[in-house]
Amino acid sequence: MADTTVSAQPGWIILRSRARNSTMKTDTQTPPKSILALFFQLGGMVVPILLIWAWLVYSFAAQHIDSARQFTERGETTLATVVSKEYERKRTVDGEMFTLYLLDLRYETQAGEAISITQSVTVFEYNRIETGDTIDIIYLRDAPEIIEVTPGINAQRAMLLCVALAIVLALAICMTWVAARRAMDAIQARKLGTREEVALIEVRRKGLPILSRRVQLIWSESTGRAGQSMSRAKAKFGDFKPGDPLIVFHGDRRSWWAGDIGDRAP
Repeated sequence: MADTTVSAQPGWIILRSRARNSTMKTDTQTPPKSILALFFQLGGMVVPILLIWAWLVYSFAAQHIDSARQFTERGETTLATVVSKEYERKRTVDGEMFTLYLLDLRYETQAGEAISITQSVTVFEYNRIETGDTIDIIYLRDAPEIIEVTPGINAQRAMLLCVALAIVLALAICMTWVAARRAMDAIQARKLGTREEVALIEVRRKGLPILSRRVQLIWSESTGRAGQSMSRAKAKFGDFKPGDPLIVFHGDRRSWWAGDIGDRAP
């Protein structure tokens, strides 16, 4: 909306137009957003990340399940002597330091073959086993250098990873449902909800002031209820100030700012 002032000077007319309610232009010029765009904007972006995590967990679980199956089908038990133990500090390609725990073992297969290997173990196994100990191990009949220092460890790891996989998938399903419900509510509010012009109360920082750099628009509705926009970087709301008019749509659960979900098609 604009105020137009007409002033006359000899021989010509000057029209002065002063723009007003620039924030409302931002509201009304925002095209309607699709349900998919709103889904990702309202938390759905987490779902692909969770699914990637689920795929990684599944990959590790499948490896341990396969190893557990091999030791169950082709594993043989024997006694191994711990000749020595040591650990090494190594660096990953990213520059992160990690510790590799090693046991030097000597054992004999049921076929009489003497085997000496250096086996990497977990820190718990490393601390539990001392040099000179005799421990039970399981080796593969057709590959006796492949062993389990703790019998059944692959099955235990597979079980833990399957539990982790179930948790990640459950989170992905929950986030899908939450984001889809929010997106549907926003779409329904834009299509069927009451369209109201409200006044901006403040631009409020979201989360902890020290950690968060995102802000929200806070407004007051005719019902007395306070509404809030989606959070954005502070620079996105740099031109907003208290008292500016905003267009909102009333949904079943909350109100939605037209600048977030798009204005209703005329």
